[in-house]
Order: sequence, then C-alpha cells, then structure tokens
Amino acid sequence: MFRSTLARRSRGLLSGWLAGRARRRGIRIFRYHGVVERRTDPVLDRNQHTFASLREQAAYLSRFRVLGLDELLAELTAPAAAPRSTSPAAAITFDDGFANNLVAAEILERRELPWMLFVPSGEIGERRAMWLVTLSLWLMDGEAARVEALGAEWPLGTRDERERSFRRIRTALKALSAADRRREMDAIEAQLPAGETERLVDRHPELRILSAEELRGLSGAGVEIGSHGVHHEMHHAGQPAEVRERELSQSISDLERLLGRPCRAFAFPNGDILDESPEEAARAGYLAAFTTEEGSAEPGAPLHALPRLSAPGSLDRFVQVFSFEDAPPARESSALSLVPQPDAGRRKDA
Repeated sequence: MFRSTLARRSRGLLSGWLAGRARRRGIRIFRYHGVVERRTDPVLDRNQHTFASLREQAAYLSRFRVLGLDELLAELTAPAAAPRSTSPAAAITFDDGFANNLVAAEILERRELPWMLFVPSGEIGERRAMWLVTLSLWLMDGEAARVEALGAEWPLGTRDERERSFRRIRTALKALSAADRRREMDAIEAQLPAGETERLVDRHPELRILSAEELRGLSGAGVEIGSHGVHHEMHHAGQPAEVRERELSQSISDLERLLGRPCRAFAFPNGDILDESPEEAARAGYLAAFTTEEGSAEPGAPLHALPRLSAPGSLDRFVQVFSFEDAPPARESSALSLVPQPDAGRRKDA
C-alpha cells in the first residue's frame, strides 16, 4: 500500500514536471463537497470524493502547513516586509453541508487538519437536501416518466433521457432569479407522487443536509462553519440585489443564532460572482468570501473574492494540482512569436 501511494505521488510530480508546468505559489485553498464509501452514480455522486481518496489526500496535506481561517487571513494580510514561511501552505473547504461531511470530519480529525464547511442555512434539517440535489434525485431516481418544466415536456423514460433532461433543466434553473427558480421547482414537485422528496432522501441518506444537532456538533469540535447562503441562490446578474443581500445577511444571522458563535466566512454558490459581490459580502459582515475561480491565494489577494482549487479525485492528479500551475510557464516573447493569445474564460462550478 505504501509503495502504491508513493508511486502515485511520484507520478503526480513527474507529470507536472514533464509538462513543463510552473511550480505553484501561494496558498492552495482546496474545495470539496462530500465523501461516499464508493461512487455508484456518476450524476448523483458527481461532486463526491470516496473515503479512500480523502484519506490519501489528507495524508499528503499533513506533510505541509494546513491553515484554519485565522491563519489564512493572517498570511494573506501580513505586511510585505513581514518574514514569510517558505513551506507550502493549504486550506481545506467543503461546500453544501452534506451529512456525509461527518465522515470527512473523522478523516480530517485523525490528521489534526483544520477545515471550513459552508452550509445553506435554510436547508438545514432532517430528511432534506439542497435544491440542486433535490432536483437531481427527482429526475435521476424518481418515479415520474416525464415532467413539464420551463414551458416544455421532458422525458424520463431511459437513463439517457434522464441525464439530458436533468442537465438542461439544471442549467436553466441556475440562471433564473430565486423567485422563478422556486416557481419552477414547485411546478415540478406538484407532478410527483406525494412524499417523493423524503422517500428519495431516505434512499440516498449520504446526500441529505446536516441536521442542526449535527452542525452544532461539528462546530463544537472546532470546524469553522461558514455560510453558503440561505437557499444556495446564485449571485448572478439575473438575481435581484435584494435577494443576494438577503442570502448573505439572513444566513449569517441564522447560523450565529444556531451555533452561538460568529459566522465569519461565505462561499458563493456555484461560484457566481458579480463586480459588486465582494463589497456585498464585506458589508454583510463576513471576514472572507470564497469563489470557485481556479487558482492559489497570494498575499494581498482580495479577501472577499478568494480563489480555490477544485480537489481532484485521484492522488496523482491531486499532487500535480498542489505542486504545479494548470498551464505551462509562458515563454519569453520574440520577434517570431508576437501573435496575441485569447484570454481564458473564468471557470464555473460543475
């Protein structure tokens, strides 16, 4: 087992080096969602790591400095003249508040690694799931053979039809305002058998949201609990400003009332962020806010628009991402290579 792990770590380092990639600098803030014993459905489990994968990655991270929120903020705001450690540093974050984060807590606690968990405050409770997960359960594993939504009929007779319908409906709902999104979700649920949501959450208990008691237990054990909004509404241009502000301010008060301690950080749902979003998060009282923009956090980075790295599933790829930038270092320009290159687009959550 040790030899296998060492070989995969070595492959990750070697592949980055052979590709000519630049060494990664800054603090690597990794973004996870949840963990399952094994992945059984590529759609329902698309954001889940396996227990074994997280154990391997936690073991690798334990060789470096892993920062909690206070340490992270201290490093990012330290004066330029302050002495800096040359040892690579990382931080661990989990989005969405899946109940399976209880297993992640056990894995990370064994390695004494601090971590942050971002939860949609309005979804906390027994037999509940975040709306995106609820939608995936309805369309991928529900009893309905078809549903009407968004002015069209969507077939659910075969696996391919379910996947196509889910992906297209999910994409469309993400782009709607909160009111329109809820209206469409209510219309879909009205077409399903009574009790369908609870039945599906019971069938997939790993995808439910943490209960209030479970969340209090994690907070008491030292996990930094942050906000992921109230109902995981997106902060895009189609979302009214009052909804964005309510998602920020109500969730902070909900979580502080529930946990009896300050809620200090926010993670933008789906990674959507507007020019005004950092200021809105700061005004709501958060010390930091995290995006899904891929990259490391350098000292002086905007504290309310911090980048993160999506944690790969395999150990060799994880080591590569930890150690190297995504693209090879740019070559010096010359008279023979002065053609301008297109700008890269910003990455969004899957």
